[in-house]
Amino acid sequence: MSYYPDPRDRTPRSPLEHLAVRWLSHMRDIDYSPATVRRCTYDVWRFLSFCRAADLVEVSQVGGPEVLAFRRWMQGIETLGHATQRGTLESLQTMLHWAQRQRLIEDVPEDELRLRQVRRLPRHILRLEDVERVLSAPDVRTRTGLRDRAILEVFYSTGIRRKELSGLCLDDIHLARGLVLVREGKGRKDRYVPIGSRAVKWLVAYLERVRTHWTGSRDQQRVFLTARGTPLTYFALGQMVRAYFRLADIVAPGMCCHALRHSMATHLMENGADIRAVQDILGHENITSTQVYTHVTQTRAKEVHARCHPMERGGGGSHGMGR
Repeated sequence: MSYYPDPRDRTPRSPLEHLAVRWLSHMRDIDYSPATVRRCTYDVWRFLSFCRAADLVEVSQVGGPEVLAFRRWMQGIETLGHATQRGTLESLQTMLHWAQRQRLIEDVPEDELRLRQVRRLPRHILRLEDVERVLSAPDVRTRTGLRDRAILEVFYSTGIRRKELSGLCLDDIHLARGLVLVREGKGRKDRYVPIGSRAVKWLVAYLERVRTHWTGSRDQQRVFLTARGTPLTYFALGQMVRAYFRLADIVAPGMCCHALRHSMATHLMENGADIRAVQDILGHENITSTQVYTHVTQTRAKEVHARCHPMERGGGGSHGMGR
């Protein structure tokens, strides 16, 4: 039996639910991004669905035992992934801190709201020859294919996120300086990202030989467009990149725009890039997010050692050891 009386029913009933609605409205008022407000809305209503089942109607009833019960509910009834559980608890913690500042509660159950972060290695890091297969998959004899080749090259050269690439405007491209300005990336922060000469070549080809045909007389600032002259959407980008992975016969789960980002970061680290520079390029606020790529390169180094070291090949490692 589901804990949701009706999953679509978000009509506030209790004082706790009315408080949550006020908090979400407050987030919009202080200019949180729509994506952040949308995520927090999902998170807080997940908690409120639990509260309906547990007959929790006041924010003062939310203490440590109730948070622990909610965590068990997410792990059991909801079977949510670790990252989703952690994000939900962070949203709940933020709401409770807001309630505390409003003098509606005295204490926030900090320990119970804290869920240890698990850093997972990126699942699929492409070898350089696989990257080449994906990048060369588009038919550059067509306008759409030339645009798609430019997109793939920019993805791998810069390591920017799908949403960041879809939002690029002409004024953000500084070809002479070899830089791309990412406006309001994750965390709503701007950053400059280097773009290599090879990606610049394909980008210029697209701008000169394709984009001008698609814009006509319209004043369109977005860099990557459809054949109708409209901006290429975030969703369409993902669909397009997945299609080229399939065309390159790389069909493992997780093969999407982020696979190019993960691969680019790993290849930088394998070739001696400074971790702080990689952090800046990727736009990571915390360096622990970047350190995952050092683990990837260490794993690869151990694989190469096991495969190539003369004492490891053919089981030579135990030679001369007593039994």
